[in-house]
Amino acid sequence: MYPSTAQLNICCDRLVKFHPACRDSIGSGYDSWKQKLVSKFKNLRRPSTSSRVGVCQSEKENNKTEMLHSDEYERHIKELKRQYSGKWVLSSLLSLMNVTEANRRHWIEIEIPPVTAVLEKFPCLVEPSVMVNEFQHITKVYHEDVLERWIGVQSKILAYGKTCGKTNVKKFLSELSAAKQSCNNETVYALHILMCFLGHKIEGNEFFKPFLGEYISLNDAIVGTSCNSPYIAAFGKALADLTDPVVVVEKTVLRMPSMGMAVVCCFFCYYIYNIQYPPSLRKFFIFFESIFNLKLSAILPTCVSVLLDSLSKVNTC
Repeated sequence: MYPSTAQLNICCDRLVKFHPACRDSIGSGYDSWKQKLVSKFKNLRRPSTSSRVGVCQSEKENNKTEMLHSDEYERHIKELKRQYSGKWVLSSLLSLMNVTEANRRHWIEIEIPPVTAVLEKFPCLVEPSVMVNEFQHITKVYHEDVLERWIGVQSKILAYGKTCGKTNVKKFLSELSAAKQSCNNETVYALHILMCFLGHKIEGNEFFKPFLGEYISLNDAIVGTSCNSPYIAAFGKALADLTDPVVVVEKTVLRMPSMGMAVVCCFFCYYIYNIQYPPSLRKFFIFFESIFNLKLSAILPTCVSVLLDSLSKVNTC
């Protein structure tokens, strides 16, 4: 999908040969151009002109924020930390996050700092409601309730699963019907069935990691997992017993109130922290782009297109 290092070198070398004035004064002569291309490709998945759902264009323009002077930026960060360390009010936190948005996004998208550095400056980004606000400001795609949007999709996935003949899907639905009915359980099995529909491997995928069996501490689980992409971790004796879901990003733990919110926020982390999708789950993430109206992929993989069409015909009322 992206050019190799050798291809980047050839491209940049030709650039400075045809335009000598662009040559760097040190090194290979094109190192700065190569770095700019690398950054460009890292951000190709960024939504730039996505339509904003349910909000008029004039409102979109009014929500643009300007870069703050460094002193003012640091002052707002200090105030945000002060408020978050006490009895915080969500509306006040979101106001400060929105004011500092332009500086924060520029920093994250250009420098791609580690998650710990971002959370050190903006500790409230561990809160699901703040994460939702951040994602919506990045993508300019707004929904009244992102969790309800996912819950609606998961209900359709489960309903559609009952009509298909896939063996694995039947197995998961049978386990779900025998388990205690809960929204957490439905989310877990909907994720597994979605993976089946899209042809992804279920065990060992890079999005959802259930730790089943005897007790294992969260710290031991994270240390023993070699995954750099954001993922959901949950613990229990079986899939139907999973509790206390968390989202893990670069070994940093973000606690979630429910499995559904963990799914939503785990997807949002890729945008908040400027992280590339793992290639092994490309179709899975394109599916999520579609349900959140991001429209980043001009041509949908066939299995995603077929599944979306099938789900649109499912009536869960």
